Amino acid sequence: MTARLGVPAGISPADEIRWLERAAAAERQLGLSGSWAHDPNRLVALRQARALGAALAEARAGGSLPPQ
Repeated sequence: MTARLGVPAGISPADEIRWLERAAAAERQLGLSGSWAHDPNRLVALRQARALGAALAEARAGGSLPPQ
């Protein structure tokens, strides 16, 4: 699923979440600056993928992760 967003293959789940956070921040900054390259749908997808990844990581950890 995250391959379509450009997430590098073979990274750990924690690194994937950090990558998604940075990508979403960069996409948001494009929107704030009024760039023609801003894609609001990509921003939504990045945020959804990050939330899904965090939920899966928390489930794997048995709910021991701190809330975001």
